[in-house]
Amino acid sequence: SEEFNLILHNDHINEMLHVVLAVADICRLSYEESMRKMRQAHEKGRSILKNGNIDDLHYMRLGLERRGLTATLERAE
Repeated sequence: SEEFNLILHNDHINEMLHVVLAVADICRLSYEESMRKMRQAHEKGRSILKNGNIDDLHYMRLGLERRGLTATLERAE
């Protein structure tokens, strides 16, 4: 099946700790990895959180959006 990326986009609204905790909880990443992903989004504008099938990633995207974060899905290259 086709692979997709779950992308976290930087925003100027959410506090960094909120982003880290949401990413860790929803994407099931360690706090260290979540911190690294948050920093990458903050510095570069976006960060790939996860790669996989669209169905699994769709629910993660919705969870992140429910917490006020901006996330999108893109086809993996």
